[in-house]
Amino acid sequence: MPEAAPPKSSRIPFFVILLLSLLLWGGEYARRGLWEPDEARYAYVAREMRESGNWLVPSRHGLPYPDKPPLMFWLINASSLLTGGHINGVSARLPSLLGALMSLWAATRLMAAWQGRSAAWRTLWIMLTSFLFWHEGGMGQMDSLLCGLEMMALFFLFRNDDEPSVPRALAAYGFMGLAVLTKGPIGLVVPLGAYIAGRLAAGEGRQLARWHWLWGPFVSLALTAAWLFLAWRHGARPEYFHELLGQLARRATEGTAGHRHPFYYFLRQFPVEFLPWTLILPVAVAAPVPALRRRMLGWFAFVFVCFSLLADKRGLYILLGYPAAAMFIASAWDELPRLCANWTRSAAAAVVSLLGVVGLALALAVIGLFALGIPALGHLRSKVPVTINPLLLLPAAYFALGGAFLVARRFRESGLSSIFFHTFALSVFLLQICVGVLVYPALNPIKTPVELARVAEHKIPPGHPLLLYAMKGEILAFYANRPGREVGSVAELNAAAREQSRGVAAFTDQDWEKVRRRFDATYTAHPFRLGNKHLVWVEFER
Repeated sequence: MPEAAPPKSSRIPFFVILLLSLLLWGGEYARRGLWEPDEARYAYVAREMRESGNWLVPSRHGLPYPDKPPLMFWLINASSLLTGGHINGVSARLPSLLGALMSLWAATRLMAAWQGRSAAWRTLWIMLTSFLFWHEGGMGQMDSLLCGLEMMALFFLFRNDDEPSVPRALAAYGFMGLAVLTKGPIGLVVPLGAYIAGRLAAGEGRQLARWHWLWGPFVSLALTAAWLFLAWRHGARPEYFHELLGQLARRATEGTAGHRHPFYYFLRQFPVEFLPWTLILPVAVAAPVPALRRRMLGWFAFVFVCFSLLADKRGLYILLGYPAAAMFIASAWDELPRLCANWTRSAAAAVVSLLGVVGLALALAVIGLFALGIPALGHLRSKVPVTINPLLLLPAAYFALGGAFLVARRFRESGLSSIFFHTFALSVFLLQICVGVLVYPALNPIKTPVELARVAEHKIPPGHPLLLYAMKGEILAFYANRPGREVGSVAELNAAAREQSRGVAAFTDQDWEKVRRRFDATYTAHPFRLGNKHLVWVEFER
């Protein structure tokens, strides 16, 4: 039987979802810099798109950037209208917030329809506090946006089964079309596969007999076809389209550097990145599995297997499976207290131990840093010390240790009850806020090129590029607020320097040692650190 639309009383109001999301991510957006590789790269490509006036073909350092379709870059520029025209930590991450909001809204609406208000609230809290969903919601990457668009497509596909209408089907395929414009064909293949697998796993194959299969995929692909046609009409070279398609093929069959992993990669990634709720999954699986949870298992299994078969793998690729996992646990929670005492005690002990270990590690880190008198990080091979106040770790330690105490107390009082669940979720939520608002921003001095950013506008004349020797260096060009120019040899470096009366070039420390004796200019070298990279920026004059 089709599920009826959820009554309004069972739905979580959107403003509540928005408020919780802003509490979780808003401070991080405002205080944390854009880090490499993806955040700074996408912000830089978006800025170059605006400055070049070419809204159809993304570019990097003046050359076409065929790695990704343009929707993310369009949205970053649109978001900058809310930040006074500036592309910064807020505007570059607002597309991720939009994706997170869509994912949360769609998942909670589906759960309200399928099991009611309590399950919808549990789904909301589990998604917000699972590590990867929280992490990606705070990052200026494409995957939170992609997940949100795919979740909206799944929402309309499932709701169309219950109350068929052309507008619902059009909305589903429209969102899939936007997902394709975000990250390629997976935006169509993955949500459709998850939907089909979910229905079949639940024994609901009859629901798949729909006319929209005949025309829907063409609607999704029409958006990308329109973009490609306009790009071609406005002068995009054939090489751009060949490389765009080649990127997709290489990622699927060969993988990219650093992302080639064995087929079992997600078996070890998912348990870590779904924490803390991975600790509850075995108990939820032990509960009876009705059609509703089989639907979620099919959905998750498709996403998991699909990306396991591809050569290119990153943990965030299976982000669409996380709402299904959250909904699975949320739907099983009311049945957990009826399981045997060993199951429930093990689950409670696991979550209390996790909070306790995290809190204890943070507290010991504070004590150790003070005792050793080294509240500074980043001295290694760098002349610029990076200080981090150990007191910034205290609030996170407090919420972790306090949460462990309260969760243990709630279990003794009422077992795996609703109050146990919400105490645990709220403890993790507050811990994450502390990390996002206090701990992550303290890493800015070693995750962003702050020294280069301070001097670049004075050392590099307007209109001149930052020279990047044998590196992409988007984060350096972004923070320098200058275009980047890649140079791949000493001859090219000297030729570029001769074109400018003065300027700045950036090198890895190893490359600089090889190049400096052959650099044909008067220079001053300044070593600095960027994450685990040791770099040198060189101020030169001719």
